[in-house]
Amino acid sequence: MNMKNKIYYIIISVSVILCMIIGFWVKNSFYNIVDSQNLEKEVSNYSVANLDDFVGKLYFDNNIKKFPELQKKSDLIVEIKLTANRKLYNQAILSEAEVLKTYKGKVKQGDKILIYEPVSFSNDFYYTASGYNFMRKNNSYIVFLKNLTIPKGYKYKNDEAKTYLPVSTVFAKYNIKYTNKEKILDKTRLSNEGKSNEIKYKDVKNNEIISTDVKTVDLYNYFKLNVLKTYKQ
Repeated sequence: MNMKNKIYYIIISVSVILCMIIGFWVKNSFYNIVDSQNLEKEVSNYSVANLDDFVGKLYFDNNIKKFPELQKKSDLIVEIKLTANRKLYNQAILSEAEVLKTYKGKVKQGDKILIYEPVSFSNDFYYTASGYNFMRKNNSYIVFLKNLTIPKGYKYKNDEAKTYLPVSTVFAKYNIKYTNKEKILDKTRLSNEGKSNEIKYKDVKNNEIISTDVKTVDLYNYFKLNVLKTYKQ
């Protein structure tokens, strides 16, 4: 190989390496802008934007009308508390939780499970998919979860067997620390088009769902009464 070809291949190799480094840096800049271990404080002043219901319809069931239906659709019903482990992805948070009690499913007290929470953060905005509000540290929740959907014949790999999705973005999570009724948000302060100038995360951090719909909030409150009566009394 002559000197000219050597120089050419060196330039190509260096260019590829630089591209890989830049790509890695850009990828991590998207996912790690927010400190996942200090999430609530980090996004306190982020504007809240409720995305349209496409994600809700695609992966979750928000048309549940009766509490027994919610129970039936759940593969796992457990009381949990978050650990310190959380990872941010482009369209979700992957949260680790410790199982405190099991009401349905095969996990045991003390087991660790992983839950994909459908929220994301970008450009000082907190994007919630169809009204979901992420779980807070030092709070206990009763959650209604489903297994990850896999093709027929596929076997779970790595942590997939202990990884779950909420059955619904609205009706799958109940903070047992707060027994007050959920409140309806002012529709004029919350945009469904990914834009919001007024409501901040600190304004809704104690909200279990982010909704401007009266019927949805009323149904959530009704379900919560059933959850507390069924599992905590």
